[in-house]
Amino acid sequence: MRIEGQDGSVLEVTPQGEVLVKGDRWAAAVDRGDAYIFHSQDENIAAAGTMIALRNDNPTRKLVIDRVLVINGNVATRYEVHRLTAAYTSAGDVVEGVNANGAYANIANGQGVTCHANETGETQAEVFMDVGGAVAVATYGPFQLDMKLQAGQAVAVDQVTESDSGAATLFAYFEDA
Repeated sequence: MRIEGQDGSVLEVTPQGEVLVKGDRWAAAVDRGDAYIFHSQDENIAAAGTMIALRNDNPTRKLVIDRVLVINGNVATRYEVHRLTAAYTSAGDVVEGVNANGAYANIANGQGVTCHANETGETQAEVFMDVGGAVAVATYGPFQLDMKLQAGQAVAVDQVTESDSGAATLFAYFEDA
């Protein structure tokens, strides 16, 4: 349910009558078993290669990319976070999204997502965030995104310079469309 305030602001209310504020959405998704963590593990990524790509294949629910965390490899580099705009066949190392609520055994891949590390099936488009810099072996983020992916939409993290290792983690949750 949505409630509009006199100032035009919109509040979201759960079926139990609880008001959701922006900071509560991840926690609420964890509580209901709809939050997932996608981690690429250390990968030897070629220059301009994709560390991780995540696509929402669920036809009825939005996938919200809450935040991204990048762990740099052995070479100082920059990472580009981008939205994929063309249809593609996802390929690479399968990443199983792990449910952030330990009480739920389901994995995200059964909920309607496709996620690959060292992804090779897509091309970069619509870069909207650069992270990283001139330091090897550093952690960047987490950076808040709050990006909502409809069915068929995807986001990816690319590495600009060759590195023998490095990882990216996407924190995402489903919400009703």
